[in-house]
Amino acid sequence: MRSLFDVAEPEPQQRSTKPTTSAQIARTFVRWCFSLGADFRNSPDETNLRSWAADKGLPYKTSQERQILKNARELYLQRITSSMRKSTNSAVPTDPVE
Repeated sequence: MRSLFDVAEPEPQQRSTKPTTSAQIARTFVRWCFSLGADFRNSPDETNLRSWAADKGLPYKTSQERQILKNARELYLQRITSSMRKSTNSAVPTDPVE
């Protein structure tokens, strides 16, 4: 039996796993753009964003769309540049073959 002086355990707060800010949505969207295979990339454009958001059930304000796309395009370019650097670094032999 509980007394009045028992400390009630706090209910665990449920963390929202859905992104809410424009930057979070853009990061998750770009991750999806790259998730379709090694040789295929979806472009971070309006159509793909709207389709992806509807599929994931991510409501965002239409006023956020421009900022989401801007962030997504910057992140997309960073990932492409990074993958290009990695591929050129791994393709160049370090020691000349004689």
